Amino acid sequence: MGTQHTWCVGLSALLLGTGLFQLPISAPASAAITSTCQYSQVVILDATSAESAEACRALADVVGYFQKLQFSFEPTFSIRFRSSMPADNHEGRRTHGFFDSNAGTVVLFRSPNVTPWGLVWSRNLANSFLRHEMVHASLWHLLKEDFKKIRPEWHEFIAYAIQLDLMNTELRQQILANNVDIGPFSNLANVNEFTHGMAPDDFAISSYRTYLSRGSGTFINRLLTFQIKPPPMAYPFVVLPGEISSQ
Repeated sequence: MGTQHTWCVGLSALLLGTGLFQLPISAPASAAITSTCQYSQVVILDATSAESAEACRALADVVGYFQKLQFSFEPTFSIRFRSSMPADNHEGRRTHGFFDSNAGTVVLFRSPNVTPWGLVWSRNLANSFLRHEMVHASLWHLLKEDFKKIRPEWHEFIAYAIQLDLMNTELRQQILANNVDIGPFSNLANVNEFTHGMAPDDFAISSYRTYLSRGSGTFINRLLTFQIKPPPMAYPFVVLPGEISSQ
């Protein structure tokens, strides 16, 4: 199904950091299927044996997380590994990878041009962002036609919260210890395209700490079942129709 969002030019420039809203990259026609994990409708493309094994572990972690929240499902997306983002693809964009919701494909870069939370790219960071993108893919699968009912910044909130929840413990403790001054969002209206787009690393930490303070998995369950409807942001300037989002 289509999941494109319409943004004004000024706002779209902010969303350069991570995740769901990246431009898709066409796959080579000769791409080889390297694994299917234990899920019959999931394929892993262009991966080394180590990457394939880690992707399967990550997928099992994410599926298991949602199962604990009473969301049982058989994933139906693909996972592709790329060496790096092509130089001619959206110049200046920095990303570890993305989820292409049109194709139902998670794409991960082996050598991303990123230093999340000021850290040198490492296997543990790569594994955590693999889980981040699989959360996006899982939401796409679980929510189906309701996928766009959750605003983009809230997709990122959920993906970051679960990413840190499932992250290597020592790495998570290091990130949190290095950012003790960043607390949870004081108001859910503060989860918006500006807080995400202007400071994705801070947004991630605030998302995780908000997640913990509001009940962790219970909070995610209530968001995904629309028991909680996040408040809209109160923009401090005039917003014209169509400037922000098509939702």
